[in-house]
Amino acid sequence: MHAMFHGAPAGNRSAASLVLAFTLVVAGCEAKPSGDFRRGAETSSQAAPKAGQADLKVPSGAVGKPADNRKIIYRAKVELAVEDFTPVQAMVAEAVKKFEGYIADSSLAGNAGSLRRGTWKIRIPVARFDEFVAAAKGFGELINASTTSEDVSEEYFDVEARIRNKTKEEERLLKLLDDRTGKLADVLEVERELSRVREETERMQGRMRVLADQTTLTTVELVVTEMRNYEPPQAADLATRVRRAFAQSLDGLCEFGEALLIGAVAFAPWLLVFFVAFLPVLWLGRRIRRRRQQRVARGGSV
Repeated sequence: MHAMFHGAPAGNRSAASLVLAFTLVVAGCEAKPSGDFRRGAETSSQAAPKAGQADLKVPSGAVGKPADNRKIIYRAKVELAVEDFTPVQAMVAEAVKKFEGYIADSSLAGNAGSLRRGTWKIRIPVARFDEFVAAAKGFGELINASTTSEDVSEEYFDVEARIRNKTKEEERLLKLLDDRTGKLADVLEVERELSRVREETERMQGRMRVLADQTTLTTVELVVTEMRNYEPPQAADLATRVRRAFAQSLDGLCEFGEALLIGAVAFAPWLLVFFVAFLPVLWLGRRIRRRRQQRVARGGSV
């Protein structure tokens, strides 16, 4: 190529030089690796955060977190029927202790001799949730059981990141307050901003505590009802349905008789008061009627 340039006229050599330089420039642009440009663009995009998110960092586990790092709220409801309610309370207390939980709320209805019913709200650690539900189903005949779950991982890690940001903002405000030696109005403005940041931090910390409690301990609602001669509906034949209907009718008749007796006993004092109050009226009426009968007997006018 060098010989070709020397052998050509001066004008042609200039034109050829321009063409060659242009070709080299174009080739260099095409041959330039695209990775440098992409890295430069990524660096620029990372160096320019969104407004209000200058210090926002993605929490560890929030993106691409493993499955065991999810924050999930588990709830279950188990409804059972038993023929004898007496041992149920001890069974529930023993199971709660065995599976390292506690009873958050409970209510009992009915007395011995009548149908009784108990409801328990039980908090169980996530790791023992399935075991406890399986054990609870064995307390009696299963009527209904349901389990629900709610994934709150996004909210949990978002609140966690916001708390970190607010903590950093509070640190900057404290430093600014220590260095501030200007007007009193400026100091008061910083203190108001500091109070606002602390209030927001406390509110988010409260929400974080709620989420942590709900995702650490599951909630199981256990409902146990005393039923005589209970059999699952799918196993009931004609004889079972007749026996069940007769038992329910007999129970209803007994309850009606008890209610009637209680009503009579409650009305007895009022009946006594009524009788005592109207006794003089009855006596006066009988006396007037007797005098009239005597007059009629003597031939007098009424």
